[in-house]
Amino acid sequence: MRLTQVFSSYKASASQDTALIWLQSQVSNSVLGEFAQKWRATALPQDSNLRLIDVGKFYRGLAQQDQALDWLQKQISPAIITEFAQKWRSQSTVTNSPIRLIDACKFYRAAPNQNQALDWLEGRISPTILSEFFRRWQNANRL
Repeated sequence: MRLTQVFSSYKASASQDTALIWLQSQVSNSVLGEFAQKWRATALPQDSNLRLIDVGKFYRGLAQQDQALDWLQKQISPAIITEFAQKWRSQSTVTNSPIRLIDACKFYRAAPNQNQALDWLEGRISPTILSEFFRRWQNANRL
């Protein structure tokens, strides 16, 4: 599986995002930093990483983008690419896979479906639990 094929078929589904999050977790920050430079064709600082989900959103099949993705693919071990391919392919058949709230916060983009899902969840949490969550959220250093 080639990364250019992955990103050309990216539809921003939760299952695809899950596979991309996993792949990103397997790549070192230094490689991601260099990839970001190649993707943007600029000399940004090494800590200016891109999220692979954002790469999917902005992929347009431009030569510079394909070159950056080909470079990234060469930096990733074949075993990781194979495992990613399995996750990417199997994700299309998985629905309603569990999500951690920390991951939901990390990748929150204020998309309408995300807001609707959070509103739905909030409506099912008791006021007592929401109040305790808010207290902990606000006073994290005091716990």
